Amino acid sequence: PLRPGVRLRRERRAAWQRALRPGDVLALAHHRDDQAETVLLRLLRGTGLAGLAAMRPVEEFGELRLWRPLLDLPRAELRAYAAQHGLDWVEDPHNADPRYARSWLRTTILPALRARWPGADQALARTAAQAGETRALLDALAAIDLRALRLDDAAASLSASALRALEAPRRRNALHAWLAQAGIAVPSAALLARIDEELLAAAPDRQPRLAIGGFELVRYRDALRLQSPLAPPPPAGQRWLWSDADCVLPSGCGRLSASSAPPFALSVGFPSGGERLRPAASSRTRSLKNLFQEAGVPPAQRARTPLLFRGERLVAVADRWRDPDFAQACASACWDYVWTRPQGFV
Repeated sequence: PLRPGVRLRRERRAAWQRALRPGDVLALAHHRDDQAETVLLRLLRGTGLAGLAAMRPVEEFGELRLWRPLLDLPRAELRAYAAQHGLDWVEDPHNADPRYARSWLRTTILPALRARWPGADQALARTAAQAGETRALLDALAAIDLRALRLDDAAASLSASALRALEAPRRRNALHAWLAQAGIAVPSAALLARIDEELLAAAPDRQPRLAIGGFELVRYRDALRLQSPLAPPPPAGQRWLWSDADCVLPSGCGRLSASSAPPFALSVGFPSGGERLRPAASSRTRSLKNLFQEAGVPPAQRARTPLLFRGERLVAVADRWRDPDFAQACASACWDYVWTRPQGFV
């Protein structure tokens, strides 16, 4: 499960996307004190230069733009302005609750720093600005590297071997940019080290995975893929009758759709092991396991790929492979279907 802060931040940003239109600019009220807290919090979490850059005055967020016009102003100055002009605001009680890391920094650490160094907030803000300039240069380098690392147009996969070939600092920089593009909070140095050790260094016949920011990072063969966590696979051996134009599949298995109900009796199930199919007229009967392996389909996706049966005979693997007799029957009946794959499936 996601940490409450991560979940709420994701829900807040999802609400922005629902409420705003592409091209809109959303003004946020973050101020210099918020920036100082963010720099310290990121520094203590070991998030590196990207963490020190903290919040940017202008930030692209999907098709929206986030604007922080008050980032150079201290909280005290904004409070004084609001009081002078009779403005009301809502105080979040969590902002003063020391159980939360940011609130503890706000109420305990920063006051002590300001007492010893009156310019602490300005110094931390300058550090963020300088780190931001350097971060922009590293982002430009990451964009160059990612163009060479991507394995597909959707940018969902990177080449593990190409990543390993990069020098460690450059590899970490590319991984940071890639994860940030997916909306993942700034990864710590420890997390990037785990990606190196547990995923990139894994043997080719392994399928390691790592939970990260509400996603899963999965390695299969040479592909490093970022995906949403998969729902449990459907029970093997269970069948559903396909009786309408659309066939409802279990969660995480996509959707089978046609213009009308099947013109002959079809049932839908999922792999249980040992299935065989003749995928073309010129082909011999092949095991489903070998077909999946040759196509580079990861094991987790195989278990969630629908199979079509006429009686007890396997006649199709989704819309990927079809028995020639079944393909001819579909053509004769002027009937066809498509499998809409879940996001991240190959």
